[in-house]
Amino acid sequence: MRRRFPLIVLMAVLAAGCATLEVYTDHDPAADFSRFKTFDFIGQPRGLDQLMGKRARAEVAMQLKAKGLHRASGRPDLLVAIVARTRAERQVTTVHYGWGWGYGWWGGLGGSTSYVRNVPIGALVVDLVNARNKQLVWRGMARDYLSRNPRENAEMLHRAVAKMFEEYPPR
Repeated sequence: MRRRFPLIVLMAVLAAGCATLEVYTDHDPAADFSRFKTFDFIGQPRGLDQLMGKRARAEVAMQLKAKGLHRASGRPDLLVAIVARTRAERQVTTVHYGWGWGYGWWGGLGGSTSYVRNVPIGALVVDLVNARNKQLVWRGMARDYLSRNPRENAEMLHRAVAKMFEEYPPR
């Protein structure tokens, strides 16, 4: 067990590092969300390819339907806009190595190496607009590291939209 303890600690740290999904929501406190019964989308999602745009619309529609809203293409109560963007973020990892005793570098040998890499970050914004007066009533924002694997990104999209709508309608 003693030999495995560092490995277990490393795995726990790596697993904690995977939980990077950040979700924020905001709403108009004067909006009466009980009046909104129907929704429809404004155009195609911006900043996403066709496949991810289709998935994003399906995820948002699923969440809104679960909250009791119905899709209506005629005259909906809410208009839904989806916008995404990606950017690269510089990530620096420093690894220290060596052996010795005492405080700091005193009494031992060691060194450190730093690795720099650019990692893609994806951000998704979902806006709900009152169709009558064209005023923004609710906004959900999610941000997370992107993968090169489209399936992982689709799963991430699912988690992000689900977390966004956890507390919709706001109380």
